Amino acid sequence: MSFSTGLTTLVGVLGLANLLLALGLTRRVTEHDQRLDHLSRPGPEPLPDLGEHVGAFQTTTVDGTPLSEADRTPGTAVGFFDAA
Repeated sequence: MSFSTGLTTLVGVLGLANLLLALGLTRRVTEHDQRLDHLSRPGPEPLPDLGEHVGAFQTTTVDGTPLSEADRTPGTAVGFFDAA
């Protein structure tokens, strides 16, 4: 009876060690995945505050017309939109 008890104990200890190793590896992979995801995303460009003067810019309108700061008239409102 002591042989089967010892063998059962050994299998239980090996199963527990395997479980702990799997949990540890899962945690490490998750941490590395989060770090890589954070590094791969570019940070957002800072937007001007409400009422702040918009500096020089060049862009294209939706219909393809070029637009720059020289095209603005006094009192023109400028909006910033993000497609994300």
